[in-house]
Amino acid sequence: MDRAKTTECSWYGDKYKGRPMASGVKFDPDKPYIASWDYPHRTWLEITYGTNKVLGIVMDRGPRRDLYHKGRKLDISKSLFKKLVGDLDVGVVKVKYRKVNVK
Repeated sequence: MDRAKTTECSWYGDKYKGRPMASGVKFDPDKPYIASWDYPHRTWLEITYGTNKVLGIVMDRGPRRDLYHKGRKLDISKSLFKKLVGDLDVGVVKVKYRKVNVK
């Protein structure tokens, strides 16, 4: 397990439905998918926002490089963001995240 890190996080959804992700899997906004440049595909991350926690799996690369260099390290699927934050209109939130082992 990693130590928790902090970053900005946003979501992506229906616009990308069915498109292949960097992993080769087709994107489904209802799945717990994560885009990250920092972890290999199929790495599980626990993401925390306030008292809410979700588990997701890295299956894509992102966020856009310019946003990544400004400090946004994660984009997550629409359903994962909704479970974590509750309000899609928020758009970008500061979260904690860490690698976890899922069996």
